[in-house]
Amino acid sequence: MSVKATGVSPVTIKLLDIDPSGETTVTIRPPDWKAENLRGAFLAKRTYGQDEFMRLVVSVDANLRELWETELWLTLEAVNIVVEIGDDKIELVGSRDELTFNEFKNKLDQMPPDVVYSWHDAVLVVVERWRNPF
Repeated sequence: MSVKATGVSPVTIKLLDIDPSGETTVTIRPPDWKAENLRGAFLAKRTYGQDEFMRLVVSVDANLRELWETELWLTLEAVNIVVEIGDDKIELVGSRDELTFNEFKNKLDQMPPDVVYSWHDAVLVVVERWRNPF
């Protein structure tokens, strides 16, 4: 007997909230088990200590920005984002196979926050279980 897998095909989403023309798109690859584990390992970073009353204190050593970077990278199939800022252009165009993580992160770091927020919202449309990060 076999299981018919659903929700595993990449989904292309137009980022209409930042580009009403529909030309700005991201293609989200639903995460496989490896991607889920990499995200989980990121969220598992903890620091343990004690407060002044000798109670155990646990803090998560992750921030939301880094979590979103991780989620964007783990689900990236293809991207077509061109941002014009004055005379400069920031282009993040192509497939994940054409980018290293450092190239991706460098381009992402240059993007206006609204672009990254819109992209991450698209990821959450495809991967709803990631809506609650912790």
